[in-house]
Amino acid sequence: MSATSMTDSLPTPGYTKDPTSPYPPLPTEARCFYYGLPSRPRLVARSSADAWVEPTGIEAYLRPKEIRPVGWHPLQAIWEDRVGPAMIEYMNSMGVEWTSLDPVRMGYASESSLPVIVWIGVMPGSLSPADGVEVAVRCKGILSDHKIDDVHVEIRESEVFHSARLYKPVSTINATAGIREPFSTTLGLPICAAATPSIEGTGGFYVSDPHNPGKLYLVTTRHVLFHPDENANELYEHSDSSQPRRDVLLFGDAAIVRYIEDIKSGIRGKHHIVEHLERWLKAAEKRNGEEAAEEQYDVQFQLDKAKKAILVLNNFLTDISRDWKERENRVLGHVVLSPPIGFNVGVEGFTEDWAVIEIDGSVVDSTNFVGNAIDLGTTIPVDKFINWMYPNPANPSSFEYPYNRLLQISGTLSDVDMWKLGPKTLDNDNDPCIMVIKRGNASGLTVGRLNTIRSFTRLYFKGKPGEISKEITVLPRNYKSHAFSEPGDSGAVIVDGKGRIAGLLTGGTGATDRIDCTYATSINFLLNRMSEHDLKPSLFPSLNA
Repeated sequence: MSATSMTDSLPTPGYTKDPTSPYPPLPTEARCFYYGLPSRPRLVARSSADAWVEPTGIEAYLRPKEIRPVGWHPLQAIWEDRVGPAMIEYMNSMGVEWTSLDPVRMGYASESSLPVIVWIGVMPGSLSPADGVEVAVRCKGILSDHKIDDVHVEIRESEVFHSARLYKPVSTINATAGIREPFSTTLGLPICAAATPSIEGTGGFYVSDPHNPGKLYLVTTRHVLFHPDENANELYEHSDSSQPRRDVLLFGDAAIVRYIEDIKSGIRGKHHIVEHLERWLKAAEKRNGEEAAEEQYDVQFQLDKAKKAILVLNNFLTDISRDWKERENRVLGHVVLSPPIGFNVGVEGFTEDWAVIEIDGSVVDSTNFVGNAIDLGTTIPVDKFINWMYPNPANPSSFEYPYNRLLQISGTLSDVDMWKLGPKTLDNDNDPCIMVIKRGNASGLTVGRLNTIRSFTRLYFKGKPGEISKEITVLPRNYKSHAFSEPGDSGAVIVDGKGRIAGLLTGGTGATDRIDCTYATSINFLLNRMSEHDLKPSLFPSLNA
C-alpha cells in the first residue's frame, strides 16, 4: 500500500508515491518486498508505479506483509470465466513459465483494509524483471479491459508442489506417539533420493547458516543420495534456482506402503484388545465385592483407553494415507551441496561422505520444528533405557531421561572426550567407554559403546581399487544386544547421553547384512569440511529470518 493511503502525512518505511511508470525492482526490493510471508518469495515485477524505499535510520525496520482472502469484490463475478483465462492465454502465448494465478488481498499486516492483487507465480529464474514488468502491465491491462481498475498485478518466483508438513512430536499419552515419530521433525528421518526411491538412509542432524537466515538444512551421507555405482563422484552444488533440483523424499515408495500396513496391523491389534477387555469386563461384572469393583474399574479404564486409541489411530491412518502416500507429497527438500566421497581426507584421515539438504519451508517451519532432538520413543521402558545408558552402578549417571522423550543436542564430543576417558566412564564390563545413542531408519533407537580407538576401513567401489580411511567405531551395547546399526541407517547422527554429537554414521562391517562394527565420521571433522565449502553450520538452528 502506498504512502498516499496512509492517514498520517509522514512517509512510511516501504513505499513512497512515485508518478513514473512501473519499474524493474532492484535486488533489495526483490528480496524484501514480501517480508512477513511464510516463504518470502522473490519479487519479479509489478504493475504498480509506487516506488519501494528501503527503510533507513536508527529505527529502520521492514513492516511484515500479510495475505488475506479477497472477500467481496467485482472481480469474483468474472475471474474464472473471463479474466483468468484471458491472462492465461496471454502468458502462454508469450512463453511465460507461470505456476499460479492467485487473486488475494495483500498489504501490511497492521492495516485493516488491504488491496486486491492478482498474484502471479513464475518458475524461479524463468522471467527477467524487465520482461516481468511488461507481463504485469499487460495483465493489468486485461483487468482494465474488464473494468476492474482497482486491482494491480504482482509477479513472484514460486513453484507449485505438493508436500505434507512434518508433525511436531506429541506427548507419550497420545496413541500415535510411537508411530508418529518417523513423520515428525525429530532426528532419524527415513529418507531417499527421488531418483532412487529404493535406496534409503537416515537424515542426520539439522544445521542453519547465518549467511542464509531462515533456511534449514539437513545433513546426511552422500552415498544415500548419490549411489557410488550410478553417479559420478564429483562435487554437486545447487546454487542457482534455474538448475534442476535433486529432490529428497521422506520414505521410499515400498517403505511408505509397508509403514501404512504396519499402522493397519496396529489398529487390528487394538480391536483384539478391545474384544478381550469386553469379555473380561462382563466376567468381572458378575462378581461382587470390593476386589471385583476395583477390577471392573481397572478393566473399564483400559477398555476406554483402547477404544480411544482406535479412533486416534484411524484418524492418523487417514492423514498419512492422504498426505504422504504419493511420492510428490513426500518431497522434503533438495540437495544443495555434496562434495565427492573421499578417503583418508585431511590430517585425521577420515572418510568424507556427506551431503546437505535444504528443507522446504512448507515441510518444516517454526510451528513444528523442535531443533536437533532425538525422540527416545515409547517402546523401551524408561528404567531399562536408563540402565543401558548407566551400565555400571559404580559410576554416577550423567544421563537424565528427558520428561518429553526428546534428547536435545547440546554440542560436540572432542577427541579428548572420546579417547582420553576418566575413571568414571566404565561400562558393564568395567572397561572405560562412552555409551552413545542413535535413531536410524532401519534399526530405530539403539544404544552402543563408542570405541576408544579408531578403526581403519577399506571400501571398494565398482571397478575401482579399495580406499582406506580412519573411522570412529561404535560397538554393540553388549553381547546380548542387537547390532548398533543395520543397512539403511547411514546418515544417522550418533550422540552421547549429554546430547553431544560424536559423528555421522557412514557404514559398518559384518556379514549377511548383520553389522558388528558401526563406523562414523567425526562430527568436528565434518563441521570443518562444511566450513571449507562456505557453509557455516550451526548445530542450534534458528528458523528466524
